[in-house]
Amino acid sequence: MQYKIDHMAEPHLILKPRHTLVGKGLLPMILDFKSTDDDVLVENMARLKKDHPLNNYSLDELSIEFKKLTAESFKDVLMLAGKDVNLENGLQLMHQAILYANLIGGPKENLPFRQPESFIAGNLHKHLEAWRELNPSAEVLEWLENGVNIENYFRHFKGNFKGKMYDSATPPCMYFDNALNCKNHVEFIKSTLLDRVRNGSMSVWGRVGCCDPPHLVMPLTVEVTKPRLCHDERFLNLWVIDKPFVLDTLKEVPSLVENSTFMASVDDKSGYDHILVHKDSRKYFGVRFADWYLVFNTIPFGFKTSAYIYHTTGMVATGHCRKLGVPCLQYIDDRLISEFRQVPLKTLQRFTRKCISFMLAVPAAKLFTRESNKAIGRAIKNSKPVLIDKKLREEIKHWQFLDTWVGYVPWRAEHHLQVSLATDASSYRWAAFVSEEEVIGDFFKEDDSRPIHLKEGEALLKTLMSLDKRLANHRVDAFVDNQAVVASWEGEGRCTQLNDIMKSIFGISQKLNIDLHLEYIPSAKNPADPGSRKLTLQDSKLTERAWKLVEDRFGPHTVDLMALDSNAMIDSEGIPLKHFTPYPCPSLSKVTPGIPRLWKPAVPCQSCCYPNDEGFKYCQSCGHQFITNSSQSLNVFDRVSEKRLRYLDNLVEDTPYANKKSALEKEFSKFLAYYSKSIYSANPDDIRKFLVFKDKLGRTQIHDINCAYLGKTGIHECECPLRLASGTVQTTLSQLKSIFKSYGRGDKWNDDLMFGNPASSAKVLKYLGAIKQEQAISHRVVKQAKPFLFEKLITIARFIDSQLVMENDSVNKFVLLRDQAFLKLHFLGEIERPI
Repeated sequence: MQYKIDHMAEPHLILKPRHTLVGKGLLPMILDFKSTDDDVLVENMARLKKDHPLNNYSLDELSIEFKKLTAESFKDVLMLAGKDVNLENGLQLMHQAILYANLIGGPKENLPFRQPESFIAGNLHKHLEAWRELNPSAEVLEWLENGVNIENYFRHFKGNFKGKMYDSATPPCMYFDNALNCKNHVEFIKSTLLDRVRNGSMSVWGRVGCCDPPHLVMPLTVEVTKPRLCHDERFLNLWVIDKPFVLDTLKEVPSLVENSTFMASVDDKSGYDHILVHKDSRKYFGVRFADWYLVFNTIPFGFKTSAYIYHTTGMVATGHCRKLGVPCLQYIDDRLISEFRQVPLKTLQRFTRKCISFMLAVPAAKLFTRESNKAIGRAIKNSKPVLIDKKLREEIKHWQFLDTWVGYVPWRAEHHLQVSLATDASSYRWAAFVSEEEVIGDFFKEDDSRPIHLKEGEALLKTLMSLDKRLANHRVDAFVDNQAVVASWEGEGRCTQLNDIMKSIFGISQKLNIDLHLEYIPSAKNPADPGSRKLTLQDSKLTERAWKLVEDRFGPHTVDLMALDSNAMIDSEGIPLKHFTPYPCPSLSKVTPGIPRLWKPAVPCQSCCYPNDEGFKYCQSCGHQFITNSSQSLNVFDRVSEKRLRYLDNLVEDTPYANKKSALEKEFSKFLAYYSKSIYSANPDDIRKFLVFKDKLGRTQIHDINCAYLGKTGIHECECPLRLASGTVQTTLSQLKSIFKSYGRGDKWNDDLMFGNPASSAKVLKYLGAIKQEQAISHRVVKQAKPFLFEKLITIARFIDSQLVMENDSVNKFVLLRDQAFLKLHFLGEIERPI
């Protein structure tokens, strides 16, 4: 089919390994490039290498890379396409070339084909075990095991054939001469019969006059248009029953084909010659040529039931392809295979329901249905079939482990072993607090610019990998200070990248048989927070240039005695050296096999000054016992102290303002998680979007200047929208500013660094001013408190005095005196008196 490429452009598509256009025809690519009007965006262009976008190349560099890929001149191809030689057109051409190379430039050995000259008849019968796995019908299995016995398809025939009457259950012995047109094609018939004898589809019965002829000798004829040698078996077919079957036709093709769909057609070589005839049935397919008798070993083209036999056998393989989700149509020995892109919505819904049902046994099963749920949501909105993209395909393939899984999930012992730990991450380092005496961590890669919630999830993953054996068969309570991580583990996150990290965490928890529970802890209370921001000279390393000089001069080196996974030296093959680490690290079991212990800092003995490992009890040299001050170690996660601290915190935090602020913080964090952000990464635009989002809860109606209710309070039946009052917006911003400050983001916002407290930014304050102006135009002003003047106080005081004179009840007198004292103190207490 004609090559089309504009619909295949995907972001960051990488040139596949060993794919090239050298020696390939570039005309389809050039024509498509010439006819393309819409340029591909730079950020969506394909790449030669993963971390090298095309826009990083100059025009000369693109010319060199294009020459390597195609062996053609960069400028000549641009001129053929009628394009100017400039960087913009060069980028578009290189993008098209990469996509075209991925399509047709693969190594030849990746797509093997059988040689037609080496064809051997009856090959299907040599793979019976594979056919049995496809669960064919008993009839097809009988054909494959023993060959086709045509006597099973005989019927009684009574009638006339070429002027002669027949009335029998089986065809009688008969001999027919070859067709007259055979005399004009002797050499063709001769070569065809010799090829058939050579590949095994026919065999020599014997020489005429030297043996008994086959039961039936039927005529040969030549169909001259192809040309094709045919066996005229009309006489035999009179005794053969009809076996109707249904073929896939052109009317089924539109259901498979969509815009820019890739298709492939397959035509089986000598299709009928793949299926053998039973040895006892070959006597019915005799041929005479050049004083020799021959018989067919495979079902011949002229036999009435050959099409049914071959089509039925082929449908076993075609049906298996369809079960795998590959759209496929079959017409006897021809197949049309289409690209598998979409499935019906109901099919994906049934699949997802089955997967979610596993939550009864494995709660984390919901992690592996996120992409399915997203696809279902999109399909419901647009009423179209579900498009199978890369991530959805990977998620569906994951569940294929059930086809071969024969394992089990072991029970944990009745005694409960519990481990508590806390993890945290900064922009450059992750850390985990295991106990007061053990804090582990390492650095992220220097160019790691992922959002903080992904690094928080990565910190938890690396911690579990580091402590794997210590956590096996335990309940693990992990405390993290990122709500997006907790929500994603509980099946509520929307970030695909974070979900992938959660899948890896689930895999480790299954491997180690641990019961993992995540809990949120504020950053101020997270004991792992200091470790994630720790920088020491011990973590420094040689530059690549300095290390190369050392390696060339004194190498090769095999062990780095004191290093972390992130700063271990690299050998000449790019592999980190074996290294001692001060604490467990994720790659300890992979990078440091055979190393007997972990490196620890040295501490001198108090008696002989011999350097021992930090934390030693007895000196390795003199045996002196190390004496420490006895002090009770406090466990951060001790249940009793935690309960006491929680009670004290509630005394301060359980107030109406604190509760309202906490609810706003949760609502804002949940809103940010939708955009894969957190309070640490929020900016002024996120706050403005959040305020617009909260407008749906407003109870202030903003009337148009032409509305009949302009200037009136309350909610009316006009179509004017409801908004948050400007005072409510101002209060919300004050609370958000306090929330950001509690997260360590200060009081002010720096537009140059894009850091600080976004609630204090000029952009947010401008939004507040616009809200006030909009409501002022609508004649909605902020409600003001009514003034309490001195004259009113005198009037109220005189009224209370008159009531005191008339009142006899002591309780009522107390109430009047209390109210009078309150009003006077509240009013006169605000007046500044001269000194």
